[in-house]
Amino acid sequence: MSENHDSRRLDARHAQRAFLLGVALEGGLVLVGIVLAQLFSLPHPIAAMTLTSTAVVWGILGAIPPLALLALFFRIPLRFLREIISIIETFFVPLLRHWSLGQIALLSALAGFGEEVFFRGVMQHVLQGPGDAAVDRWLGIIGAGILFGLFHAVSPGYLLFATAMGIYLGGLYFFTGNLLTAVIAHGVYDFLACLYLLRRSR
Repeated sequence: MSENHDSRRLDARHAQRAFLLGVALEGGLVLVGIVLAQLFSLPHPIAAMTLTSTAVVWGILGAIPPLALLALFFRIPLRFLREIISIIETFFVPLLRHWSLGQIALLSALAGFGEEVFFRGVMQHVLQGPGDAAVDRWLGIIGAGILFGLFHAVSPGYLLFATAMGIYLGGLYFFTGNLLTAVIAHGVYDFLACLYLLRRSR
């Protein structure tokens, strides 16, 4: 009984350390992105965000397709999808059980903000280069999507999923012209995906 209690305490400590590490990592991406924007003489990524009702609505709606895809993963018996699910349930869901709703919301918001500033607000423009033709823009979108996938590459299957997600968010930014749309879509997806995974685990 004592060993189980000690194990739960260690798990809780591990979860809180993981939370603080996540906050530091996502916040650090914002700082790195701003520094890189200065180095490459790019527009400030925060300036690419405009708070409008359209951005909020499209951001919320933009979270629906990847959420539907995540739910679909649990119903399709493909090996690489089962690999993704196994990793999520083994390494991520146990952390979620020790986080409060506020912690999940904060980390989701920081992930949406930090990763979109870095990958879409900066790297997408860097990889696009000085050209403004459609092919240049799509090179930037796909290149930033691949980097986004590598950033989340805990397995080959998850690499593919994260790359597709990165390209999707890059396209959302491209078509709306507002980085805030991608930030909201990313943050809302992360938050609702966490709640969905928690509900499934219980």
